[in-house]
Amino acid sequence: MTNQQLMDNGNQMTDETDQAIERSKKVVHETINVGTETTQALKAQTEQMSRIVNELDSIHFPIKKASKLVKEIGRQVNF
Repeated sequence: MTNQQLMDNGNQMTDETDQAIERSKKVVHETINVGTETTQALKAQTEQMSRIVNELDSIHFPIKKASKLVKEIGRQVNF
């Protein structure tokens, strides 16, 4: 190989390496964006689950109270 061929080959490899680095940077940025979106979605889901748990707690108390009343009515009917 001549010096010129070696230099051309080296320049080509450098260009290919630069392109690979740019593709890698794009993948990293896309990964960061996906991670950010995932984090936001998980936060929203966590907040939604918290609201659901609170609603279930607020429903559970009246059901428990109603159950006691039904039992009491049942006892009164049996007498």
